[in-house]
Amino acid sequence: MRTILGIILGLSTFPSTGTGLDEPTDIDFRQVHCLAHNIYFEASNQGTAGMVGVGQVTLNRVKSKKYPNTVCEVVYQAEYRINWKGNRVPVLNRCQFSWYCDGKAETIRYPKDYDEAYIMAELLIEDRLVDITDGALFYHADYVSPKWAKSMAQKIKIGDHIFY
Repeated sequence: MRTILGIILGLSTFPSTGTGLDEPTDIDFRQVHCLAHNIYFEASNQGTAGMVGVGQVTLNRVKSKKYPNTVCEVVYQAEYRINWKGNRVPVLNRCQFSWYCDGKAETIRYPKDYDEAYIMAELLIEDRLVDITDGALFYHADYVSPKWAKSMAQKIKIGDHIFY
């Protein structure tokens, strides 16, 4: 995966200061964290391009007027309820990204993969990677057939995900 990430980084546009060092940027690390989680839990098994694609859809939604305007709000957009303990929790299978409301614990089992997702999230938020999804706002795994997909034009397939 590092080789592919290196290729993507090589194709990205980095600001040049003439010193050979990247300029520091003011990014909101909470937003990076939310995007890294979404990339990791949705696509860590998809390879670099698949992970970048999922991250890009998240950012495309932030840019769209149809969705919330921060990464964290997009990632955690869901229908909520109050559980028996009085906590606000997402309703099972009623959220934008399946990992968030599938009833399973969000445990990072592969720290190296999460580190890759975090690096990608930083680069995506800094707008250093090309949108390989061509502006896609939706995607799903190729082994499911959601009703909503029938009315949309497919933009690209990356790994096991189809982007619209």
